[in-house]
Amino acid sequence: MEIEQQLAQKIVARLQREIPYNINVMNKQGVIIASGEPTRVGQLHDGAVEAIRLRQNNRILTDQPMAFYRGLICRLWFKTT
Repeated sequence: MEIEQQLAQKIVARLQREIPYNINVMNKQGVIIASGEPTRVGQLHDGAVEAIRLRQNNRILTDQPMAFYRGLICRLWFKTT
């Protein structure tokens, strides 16, 4: 089960009130479904694709212009009751 885009965007908005960095939520294909930068929604996130492929978190240590920005990519799981 995947998180719905509308819920993901609400989570991003709430987190960005506390965290002074952009936050993206990607689906299991690595496509950004929610972001603090709305123009990024729908774009493929290469760092997320790599994290999915490796089945582990991924750190990007330096900015890569036209590709991705440094940051931490963490896989999220949620379950319904």
